[in-house]
Amino acid sequence: MDARQLIRPARRSGRAARGFTLLELLVVVVIIAVIVAAAGLSLRDGGRDRLREEARRLAVLLELAQEEAVLQSRQLGLGVWEDGYGFYVFSGMVDENGRPIWTPLEDPQLRRRAFPEGLRVELYLEGRPVVLDALPVERPQIMLLSSGESTPFELELGDGEFRVRLRGDGLGGVTREEAPVGEPWPEPEAPS
Repeated sequence: MDARQLIRPARRSGRAARGFTLLELLVVVVIIAVIVAAAGLSLRDGGRDRLREEARRLAVLLELAQEEAVLQSRQLGLGVWEDGYGFYVFSGMVDENGRPIWTPLEDPQLRRRAFPEGLRVELYLEGRPVVLDALPVERPQIMLLSSGESTPFELELGDGEFRVRLRGDGLGGVTREEAPVGEPWPEPEAPS
């Protein structure tokens, strides 16, 4: 065996190995596209899950605050602003203009909270939109009375693609509805 045979590269099937075939490259591109699409869907669903979780948390806190108002015979309220919300208690006093004085509730569960970044919030009272302030409000927009009654409201939380609506019925009940942006809200279920 001479030295040239040792240096010469091995051949497969009678042709020199030159790289990947077009078919192999296409398979790799398809696999990468599937992985990227799956990652994109999981990120989008993660935003939807975050929205649902925030709406669920707020609904549970509203129900807790309503129970606290009834059990402790106190007038409570929910104040909503552009990027957060907080619960308030009526002090029993009025200011020089005759308006009730509300103070933020000092409770670890009903503390002030910030909405997740990028969340769009709309509040409706008596079917009319409420202009939300950028900073925390001095008085709540939604009253939770010791009688078990509350201000009827609709509070929409959205992320640009999906939205969740919380509806207060005025009797302390809160329902939650979900719909993609641009589609109508589902019809409420008839009582059985």
